[in-house]
Amino acid sequence: MVIQRVADCRYLGQGYELRVDVQSGAIDEAWGETVRASFHDIHEREYSRRFEDSDIEVPNVRVRGIGRMPALSTPEVEKGPESPDAALRYERDAWFRVRGQLAPVPTRYYDRSALKAGNRLAGPAIVNQYDSTTVIPPEVSAHVDGFGNIVIATGVPAEPGALAQEAVA
Repeated sequence: MVIQRVADCRYLGQGYELRVDVQSGAIDEAWGETVRASFHDIHEREYSRRFEDSDIEVPNVRVRGIGRMPALSTPEVEKGPESPDAALRYERDAWFRVRGQLAPVPTRYYDRSALKAGNRLAGPAIVNQYDSTTVIPPEVSAHVDGFGNIVIATGVPAEPGALAQEAVA
């Protein structure tokens, strides 16, 4: 973990600030002198001039904590059979557009948390979980990959711009 402090400094009457890195510790007279010297140097680098006799304002002192996170792991889910029957909760009608008309269609409802890697779902199917619902329409298929993602086969080629080209066609 790294803690950084930065002071926004400007000469009295200026309408803009420059950021000055400042050391940790007490904000006392020695701290002020260090900030003052650093600000003069930064101002000179930025604007090719310094005003040693001018008062300096410090409207803000900011503190930022930066920490390193451990590398993310992508845990794989338990492998199961192709059949998702262990996750099936019930079957009942759901409304889908069939040949241009809305109609009730017998639909299988699955519990997302019970799906396993390798399960294959044939639409129509609805997968429920605590925070979302996945709908797999009739004549569309899906499978659960090794990380638990539901991958829906739409029939659209997986190429850059394929969706935009489909929409235009």
